[in-house]
Amino acid sequence: MIYFSPPSIRQSLAMIGLTCMTALPAAAMTGTPLETEAPVVLDAQFIQDVGGGARIDMSGKLRMLSQRIAASACNEAAGIALDQSVPMIAAAVAEYDRIIAALEHGDDELGIFGAETNRKILADIQALHAVWDPLHVDLDTAIAGDITAEEAFQIEAVSDELLKIAQHMVSLISGRYADPAALMQADALTIDIAGRQRMLAQRMSKNACLIASGHDVEASRAEMLAALEMYDTSLTALRFGMPTAGISPPP
Repeated sequence: MIYFSPPSIRQSLAMIGLTCMTALPAAAMTGTPLETEAPVVLDAQFIQDVGGGARIDMSGKLRMLSQRIAASACNEAAGIALDQSVPMIAAAVAEYDRIIAALEHGDDELGIFGAETNRKILADIQALHAVWDPLHVDLDTAIAGDITAEEAFQIEAVSDELLKIAQHMVSLISGRYADPAALMQADALTIDIAGRQRMLAQRMSKNACLIASGHDVEASRAEMLAALEMYDTSLTALRFGMPTAGISPPP
């Protein structure tokens, strides 16, 4: 049975969710597709002629978008921050569509030059399409502002499949396009962790909404706490270094 928590609990959890969503840079909250974020790495560190840096950054962004879409769909179904959640779904879906196309065919405006030729990366792109394309039916309903709780929960379930595939693709793209002469292994790890933080913020927002909606509460709570712990640990490592994990302190 689907039920919603009492207003006081829902409001508290909604604030947690919105706090997680606003933990990202302010530009990410405007609802405009393809907003400019602070670059994760310098372009000089990557193979220039194919836009390696942009490929790595954009593939990593797919992780965050999968969780943002699920969080926003849940918020819409629960009636939480509708003035933000509905436009955010539309913007995130449009951005996800464009990034997938750019990674496969290239997009000069995004700094991705030329089509992808690596068979393993192309296989991951097709795996994303196999999950993402059928999901568009529910996403279009959400964009129209008429999503049900069941549809939101279906989007949430599929979002974890998208996250898993995107994570694998990030590792492939990083291995193919990072310039080993300019980028040390420790630097690559630090970059990946920094990019993962924006995904974890959205994951916590998603789980806060699921708890408020009474959906699989124990599992959602455990997932949110795990994401919070990983976010805190990663933030500490990025701020102060973590030599045991191969992360150097910032200069």
